[in-house]
Amino acid sequence: RFDNQKQVGSCVGLVPQPYDSGTMRIDQGISKQGNRRVRSLLIEMAWMWLRYQPESKLSIWFAEKTNSQAPNKRGRRVAIVAVA
Repeated sequence: RFDNQKQVGSCVGLVPQPYDSGTMRIDQGISKQGNRRVRSLLIEMAWMWLRYQPESKLSIWFAEKTNSQAPNKRGRRVAIVAVA
């Protein structure tokens, strides 16, 4: 049973991994410590959402986020995790 979306993201490993050295706190990227199969399924579902729901607010946000940068694959991968 999950109470909010953060708990779901934590279960599948789609949350930032914190780094805390005592003087500095940053997020290092997604943790990838959850269920690998569910995480890959969510990423595939996010790509399908963009493909079949191009007029949704989420798809428009993704297009704006990725088109404003130079065409790079890393930016698209980071944004698709946000969609997932």
